[in-house]
Amino acid sequence: MILYTEKQFEEAYRLDCKERTKKKLPWIKLEEFRGVYEELLEVYLNKSISDLTEKIIYPQVSEWLSKEIKKTLELEIDFEKE
Repeated sequence: MILYTEKQFEEAYRLDCKERTKKKLPWIKLEEFRGVYEELLEVYLNKSISDLTEKIIYPQVSEWLSKEIKKTLELEIDFEKE
């Protein structure tokens, strides 16, 4: 599942409409575009993950991920005794 905001979706729809206008193609309805948008997000995400794994050795990813999780825990979570 890929999460996105309605604002992101609507901005992507406007861009799609602009490109369709430039190419003299008919617009598709907003709700019809949702499926297209979700498929594009999935393709983009899969391509990004594929590119990342090809360029970085797995142990480096694991080390980087561990550091990022540690940073997040240190910076984002406040532990207080009750």
